[in-house]
Amino acid sequence: MMRALLFALCFFLIACSPSLFEESDCSDHMVNSATSVDGQVVASLIHRDCGATAAYSHLVFLKKSGDIKGKDGIWGEKVYASQGEQLVALEWSGARLKIKAPASGKDVFLKRDNWAGIKIIYE
Repeated sequence: MMRALLFALCFFLIACSPSLFEESDCSDHMVNSATSVDGQVVASLIHRDCGATAAYSHLVFLKKSGDIKGKDGIWGEKVYASQGEQLVALEWSGARLKIKAPASGKDVFLKRDNWAGIKIIYE
């Protein structure tokens, strides 16, 4: 009985391992990039395609202009993530980044309101 339980637990942990669902099987395509008015921050809108069985993801990353790589990879640090066919757009207004996209709902997985002193607003 204990062996069966241990086997089931090991199988569950291996099957649910995040390494099986790495983003490396996905392709990223930059849709838009916008630099802040002062030139210090770059916002990038990325569409991620992980194959026919997954919806497209819309990701917004921010990073300092001179940074080669950010916290979440080459695009910077992720501040917004959603999936589906909705349109997403970026626009700077002074020191604020406007993300024109749904701010809530079942398809929004990440929505930050600020990053390194930058206010993020959603329309």
